[in-house]
Amino acid sequence: MNRLSAALGLVLAACLGGGSVGSLRAQDLDADPGARLRSVRAALRSTKRHERAEAFRRLEPLLASLDAAEKRDLVPVLVEVRARRSPLDGADATRALARLPGDKARAAWLEGLRGEGHPAVFRAALDAVVDQRASPESVRQLLGRARDPQVAAVDRALAIEALGLLDCGPARLLLARAAAPPGPTGREHWLLASGRALGLGRMGGEEALEPLVALLAHPHAAPRVHAWESLQELTGTRLPADARAWRRFLEARADPRAAVAARSPSEDRYRQVKPLHVPRYNGIPVDKPRSHVVFCLDVSQSMYGRGIDTARRQLRDVVTAFPTSYAFDVVAFNERVTPFAGELW
Repeated sequence: MNRLSAALGLVLAACLGGGSVGSLRAQDLDADPGARLRSVRAALRSTKRHERAEAFRRLEPLLASLDAAEKRDLVPVLVEVRARRSPLDGADATRALARLPGDKARAAWLEGLRGEGHPAVFRAALDAVVDQRASPESVRQLLGRARDPQVAAVDRALAIEALGLLDCGPARLLLARAAAPPGPTGREHWLLASGRALGLGRMGGEEALEPLVALLAHPHAAPRVHAWESLQELTGTRLPADARAWRRFLEARADPRAAVAARSPSEDRYRQVKPLHVPRYNGIPVDKPRSHVVFCLDVSQSMYGRGIDTARRQLRDVVTAFPTSYAFDVVAFNERVTPFAGELW
């Protein structure tokens, strides 16, 4: 009778919100990896974020006790979670996929390096690149995506940026020289050049400086801004986004006295430092460091024609000139209000 009362008490506690069924089971299933896995899979499909987060926490130590078939069966579950749930779930799923063996798991976490994905998922995929850089197959897949002209330019750019996390000769060689320019322009696509600038910043070292200075001469603003950011981060030096100024600085580095003079402030150290790069929207400076900006774009009938074309061009120009420390969203409005992302990216 006491056992029956205890069992009824557990059921009532679960039904009345005293705790999820998954958390109750976890106390009794520690000795059975198969049962624990079934419990985790059920919790991953929960509609409650805190239960899914707990499932990911329980999954990490469980992976070591699973056989190859059980790990393969987890791949579609994690892919489904990433596709249907929140960005935080997507990031957790991407990290979990990177710990699973096999081509399907590898292809799944590499999908996190896509332009249409959420920044949280992208950061998780970069973490996976770090974890997988000792895997020859993962390195080969990432290099292949970065080189493949059939891959969308934005996805190639993200793969090129991720190459900066690999400590291998082919990755360093690809980052040091421009990708093959598409079309008759003779210029590297601005998205690929931007990815290379960010990748060189992640790679670091003296060998990254010359290619970064060369990117300061790119005709598009985005590669110039990202190369300038990377140069400042790697050298600890504040100079404008001007190739000639940075070349003089690199030449001065050969002479320690000249290098010290170049980096010494010539004015009061407590002066207000003016930003060296100021994006502008329709002539309005966006000069606050680490700005968070929401653009409200009128897409009503009155804007059709030259008005909407001008607004789109100005919006494109300012967004591509933003440093990576800036965050923004776009809200289009007519009779309805439609956010682009619904959050600051």
